[in-house]
Amino acid sequence: MRTQSIENIKSYTTAATLGVVGGYALKHAMPLSEYEREEFFTPAVIDSLRNIENSAKASEFDSIVIGAREGIEDVSEDTIKIFKANRVNILENKAEDLLENISNYDKHAKEAVIKLARRVQQSGLDAKDAQIKNYVALAKQSRPTSYFMLVGSVIMLSFAVLKNSLFKNMNDGEEYKPLDYIA
Repeated sequence: MRTQSIENIKSYTTAATLGVVGGYALKHAMPLSEYEREEFFTPAVIDSLRNIENSAKASEFDSIVIGAREGIEDVSEDTIKIFKANRVNILENKAEDLLENISNYDKHAKEAVIKLARRVQQSGLDAKDAQIKNYVALAKQSRPTSYFMLVGSVIMLSFAVLKNSLFKNMNDGEEYKPLDYIA
């Protein structure tokens, strides 16, 4: 019966190793708690995210205008004039004011301006989302690794002990002998 105790030790070390790996993976897979959100997304961080979004939108706006001037963008001059005239409405995401200002122009110019405005808004949202992902990764990285690894290890070891003590002898077809584990 000595072989059985060696098999148990192997299963315990395997379970502990899997628990450590699982706990480490859980550290990064678990969503942020409300406490972590409040801790990392302070008003200063939220203002920083707004600044990043606004600067990305302004940069995209300027690149569209420069691209149209240099012939890179396939946009008519009238559309660019309308687009430049509504810079504030586009950058501040005032859709109602933008639609009101361009209502007097022809259908193609309106569609082109709206398409460009959406592109500007999307670039701001993309920059903001990328920065939010960075902050979330930072928050998850600051979690205590040892805690997650220890909890994962304990849980997996508990399952291994239960499996070995309850189901090992049932599979062997032998009668249960408690003294075999002591020897």
